[in-house]
Amino acid sequence: MERELAAALEPILSDLGKPGGVQPELRDEPWREDPQTASAFLYASDGSGQGISIDLGLPAVTQVVALADQVQDWAVEALWSLGRATNWPPCGPMSESSVEQGRSPDAGQAS
Repeated sequence: MERELAAALEPILSDLGKPGGVQPELRDEPWREDPQTASAFLYASDGSGQGISIDLGLPAVTQVVALADQVQDWAVEALWSLGRATNWPPCGPMSESSVEQGRSPDAGQAS
């Protein structure tokens, strides 16, 4: 697998391995013919697959963001086919006061 694609996938596959996620079967099956891209396929347990790709030579963070969007699309479909909740990545728990105020539980907290 192209080195840049593997590196961009690493943090995303790590997130998929957390509770609520779903693990793909990753296949090094390039499907894009453009030499400036790297591509592969993700397969779900039901056999369905989706191509993923990145543009080579871009900053790593740009590649991860582009790939995360594609993988999230795959994850939602894979979770749906398993009959599981499709809100991946799952949102953190909302406190009653946060809901009443219309904000997330970590809104306004310094990171």
